[in-house]
Amino acid sequence: MLNCVPDINSESNYKYTYEILTCKNIPNYIISSLMQKFEEYRIKRKMGWSRPWNKINLCTFESFRWYTNIDFDILTLFRTVLLQNTHFFDDNSEFFIRDILHDPRAQGFLFYHDRTEVDKAYEGITLSFGRLSSLNNRYRDRIDIIFESQLINFTSTRNLDIIKIYIDPYSGDTNLPQGIKLDKSFKKTYELLKNLYELLIYKYYSWQFSEREWYHWSQKFVPYFGERKSIPFNSLFNAPECKTSFSRARI
Repeated sequence: MLNCVPDINSESNYKYTYEILTCKNIPNYIISSLMQKFEEYRIKRKMGWSRPWNKINLCTFESFRWYTNIDFDILTLFRTVLLQNTHFFDDNSEFFIRDILHDPRAQGFLFYHDRTEVDKAYEGITLSFGRLSSLNNRYRDRIDIIFESQLINFTSTRNLDIIKIYIDPYSGDTNLPQGIKLDKSFKKTYELLKNLYELLIYKYYSWQFSEREWYHWSQKFVPYFGERKSIPFNSLFNAPECKTSFSRARI
């Protein structure tokens, strides 16, 4: 049994830690400590699906899969938002966007979260779209759109207060993209994004307790997944009465 949890500072340490974690035959408090080190190693190297903007000061309380060959309502709005606003992106990003939108290997996820930021708080959704990188299947090409409503006096505005778009194809380095921030001044785009936000809120209720729910065992041991600690007044996302079985997949 492990008496302490060392830092992961090499490829061999990383593989050894992964083997220990997947065996899951050690106490939960050690798994939690190992998972924290494991995630720190992955974040620094942009490994896997998650990015810092999906983890820091944030707790995801519900997750769903969505599919480009089924969920045309999501895909159509998502594609329209991106392709009608290519002027926001450089030429490389525009090429990447057009390429991934037509890639049958692409995967979609919806992450519903609470987020705190100094003296502010939000509830919201990350629409995440990505695929395995052609450079290395440990890495992902990513597009994320983050939608958030601010909490004021622990009451949700239910408005689309925060919009951020991250275009992040894996290029072999660990540099993170700057998020593109939008607001009501981008009138036509804002209305499209508001429609998409409302659609994703609808999916939260229509997909609960269905095969669309996504769960991975590691969620029990990382702080950015978990039940809501408290539900704000006027919340966009009411608590489900119970949990049923989840579909399981690795990302």
